[in-house]
Order: sequence, then C-alpha cells, then structure tokens
Amino acid sequence: MIDSNKDSLKLQKSTMILYGFYKLLGSPLEALFYLLAFILYKDLNASSLQITLLVASKPAVALLSFYGSLLIKNKSSNLKLMILISTILGSSLCLAFPFVNNVWFIIFAHSLFMISLRATIPAWSEIFRINLNLESRGKVFSRGSIVNYSTNIIIPLCVSPMLDLFPGIWRWLFFSFAILSLANIFILQKLKIYLKNSDDSQAYEFNSLKSIVLDPWKNSWKLISERSDFKHFQIVFMLCGAGLMIMQPVLPVFFKENLHLSYTQLTLATSCCKGLGFAITSPFWANKLNQIPITYFNFFVCFFAAIFCFLLINSQNTLICLYMAYFMYGIMQAGSELSWNLSGPIFSKNHDSTLFTGINVAAVGVRGCIAPFLGQLLLLNTNSPTFVFAIGGILCFIASGYSLRLYLNQNPNPHLVN
Repeated sequence: MIDSNKDSLKLQKSTMILYGFYKLLGSPLEALFYLLAFILYKDLNASSLQITLLVASKPAVALLSFYGSLLIKNKSSNLKLMILISTILGSSLCLAFPFVNNVWFIIFAHSLFMISLRATIPAWSEIFRINLNLESRGKVFSRGSIVNYSTNIIIPLCVSPMLDLFPGIWRWLFFSFAILSLANIFILQKLKIYLKNSDDSQAYEFNSLKSIVLDPWKNSWKLISERSDFKHFQIVFMLCGAGLMIMQPVLPVFFKENLHLSYTQLTLATSCCKGLGFAITSPFWANKLNQIPITYFNFFVCFFAAIFCFLLINSQNTLICLYMAYFMYGIMQAGSELSWNLSGPIFSKNHDSTLFTGINVAAVGVRGCIAPFLGQLLLLNTNSPTFVFAIGGILCFIASGYSLRLYLNQNPNPHLVN
C-alpha cells in the first residue's frame, strides 16, 4: 500500500491522465495501420500472399513481444523503459513511407509497430496493478480505450475522403502520425511508478540463449497446468480469437470485390460504427468486470462476436448489415479488451501479473501463425468469403457456449446479475 492516501490519489490521477494522453497521441497512427491491408490491396496491388502475411503479422509478432515480458518480470524499474523503447521502435520506420515504394518494407514496418504495441501491454497492465487500486483499474483502462476509439472514429472519417481523392497521400499521413506518436516520449517522462514493493531479487536472470528461448514457455506451461481457471480462460479466447482471425485476410477481398466499398464507406463501418459501439458500451463493461465472474463476462463477449460474423454474411444482401456488424464488433471489443488486458491482474490478484499477461500475448501469436493462413486456404478452396465468415461465427459461438458452461459449473444456481 502507498503510505499516504493523498499520494495514492495523486498517483492514480496522474497515471489516468498520462495513460489517456499516451493513447491520444498514439491512436492516429494505430487507426491508419488498421486500414493498411485495404490500402495495399487497392493502391499498391499487393498479392494475396502479401495481404495474408500482413494480416498474420499483427498477431504472430506477439510471440516476439512475449519475450519482452522477461525484461519486466518482477522488475518494476524497467516498466517505463519498455514502453519508451517500444514507442520509438514502433513509430520510426513510418517516417520513411513517403520515400519507399516497397510493399515488403511496409509489411515489415507494420510488423515492428505491432510488436511494439503488444510489448507495451504487460508493462501497462503491471503499472495499473502497482499504481491503481482494484476498482480503478477497469475504469482507467476503459477511459483510455474510449480515447483510443474516439480517435479511431475521428481520424479515419477525416482522412478517408482524402484517400479517395489523393491515392498517395496515405504515405504522408503515416509520416505525420508517426511524429505525433513519438511525442509520447515527452509524456512518458512524467510517468511515475510506485516502486516500494518491487522485488528485483525475483527478476528473470539471462543465463543462456537456450534459457531465454525456452524458459518463458516452460513457465507458461507450468502456470497453465497449475491454474485450471486460467487454462479455461485461454481456451475460450483461443476459440473466439481464431474465429475472428481466420476472417481477417478475407475482409479486404470481400470489401473490394463483393461490396465494392470506397474508403469513406469502409471507414464509416470499421471505424465510426465500431468506435461508437465501443465508446458507448465501454463504461458498462468496465462496471460489470468487477461485478460478475469473468466466465460469465466472456460468454457475452464471444456471443456478440458470433453475431458480428453472421451480420457480416448478410451485408451482401443489405449494406446496413455491414454497419450493424461493426457496431456489434465495437460492443464485443469493448468487453474483449477489458477481459484480455486486465485478466492478468484479475488472475494474479496481488502478485506479479506479467506472466499471465505475457501468456495472453503469446496465445495471440500462436493463433496468428495458424488462423489467417487457414482463412486464406479456405478462401482459395471455396472462393466464398461467406463460408469463411460462417466458420468464424461457429467458432465464436462454440467459445460462448464453452464460457457459459464454465460459469454454470461454477454457479450451480445461476442468476442474472443486475
């Protein structure tokens, strides 16, 4: 505990404000990266392989980010440094976009950005555990996420008409937003972390290359073997995450070849509608996270993911379903990000949470090495995006049923929580 309630409140307030500014400055670049697959497919005529690798790189590079958690495990003094280095590495290559016309370089820059983005997650989760009380964590993360998604609504809506009128302007937009993201260097200088209870004696020791490669997996397997509740949590997210991930390499093709969307139409759905769904429901999810079991919480998350998939299928018949689908996706993601990002502190309680959060990141990487390529393979063999979407929806529905079963097993006399 922090010695003074006044100091505690001051630290919590400053953490909340700085996290909000960090999200505000970094979100424009992140929002533009989410449009990159469509930009490369439409403007640079990227091949199906390149699009699949681009999509797969986002989750797959999480395996590399997983090792970043070694640097901060039981070593609170490294938390800010991890975020600072990740911010610089993730943004710097975008400064070259106006001068480079190589698709593979852009894919590499995207991968480096995603590595950096994932690498900050365990660090921020641990900072929340140290600086914030239990009740504040969900609220602070939710507010930061609202800042993120509000920016993700405004930025794409502003730039999409420019992308339609001036096809090459996206290069300079990446350049400008990268500079804005790098301004976080100055924000992070103000971040304070309470270090009194830090136990560096338990920090990871780098003994050999073999131990660096294998120890995280051994520690992860040991934790999952000992904590059946966390193992079931991973199964739920693996099923639902795989369901959503197999759809990703198919979406640019579906949007261009089936729906014939402009950038403006695309961003209206994927940014505005999704962002509104996220922003409107995020406070509700934040309140419920500490009120209901995480298994019951995840049931709703996965169920909304399944609804998204089937609304997307019906968007071929009426475009309004596309906007409804992404509004539902925003609702789902508001809950998903809370559950996924804060599950480390939830399961670890008052102990170090970096291994729990690191396992979440690694699981995303495992899915990323398989699911996008499976989705592309299904598309090549069926030539039907809707078939791929249906498979994704079924996996999400199975995940929701599995999570509901876990909740019912834990609560023999269940009741709806108000």
